[in-house]
Amino acid sequence: MTHTRPRLVALLGMHRSGTSFLAGELANAGLCLGDANRSGSAANAKGNQEYQPLVIFHENCLKAAGGRWDAPPDERAWQPHQRERAWQLAQQLLGQCHGQAGFKDPRTLLFWEQWQALPITLQAIGIFRHPSACSQSLVQRDGMSSQHAISLWMQYNRALLAAWQQQPFPLVDFDAPEPLLQQTIHRIADWLGLLDADQAQQPFLDVALRHHRDADASCGPEALALHRQLQEAAGSFWSLGAAPEPTKDRI
Repeated sequence: MTHTRPRLVALLGMHRSGTSFLAGELANAGLCLGDANRSGSAANAKGNQEYQPLVIFHENCLKAAGGRWDAPPDERAWQPHQRERAWQLAQQLLGQCHGQAGFKDPRTLLFWEQWQALPITLQAIGIFRHPSACSQSLVQRDGMSSQHAISLWMQYNRALLAAWQQQPFPLVDFDAPEPLLQQTIHRIADWLGLLDADQAQQPFLDVALRHHRDADASCGPEALALHRQLQEAAGSFWSLGAAPEPTKDRI
């Protein structure tokens, strides 16, 4: 599959839900992430794979609206200068790549409608994680309460499901067994027209780094119901081989 015009692949998902894994795996398969951060840290041993100017932009948008990543404001519409800045960042990232570029920042979910309104070719790929596993990771990393962590998981993943319902795209269940996880990544890479699976580099995932895998019902019935909806959406996208073609060029 050959794409003749630049296209941005947005990797969507909640914090601590495998977004770095998804970005790293697709980068290994040939998706250009531009000048993304690949330096390891205590929170991400292999780097968070984020294009830092875009992360700063999202943080500034949240701050201007009176919020943060962990306290999303209700009103998140962009002002004209913010829209222009997003366009500039998209062009910068595309300028570092050829054919298509990918970017990962969990905050993107909070501004997905704004990103979709830009005159660019945009394709989403999503990933999700069980709410109890995600909340455990947030509690350990950020010291927030379990209740706050679950509330955040709900906010971000409601946005993820709403985006999928508007226009379905591949969804990855980060809690899936490793063989199934790799199979899904290879399927997405092929769907995006990246390298064949046997041409890809070594898998990005280190199972020893996938902590907090306990999934229980302590997160509450509402979170569990949303998680089931995401699992159903992930499975239905590929059902009967009827997955739609990636987003067509719009520029």
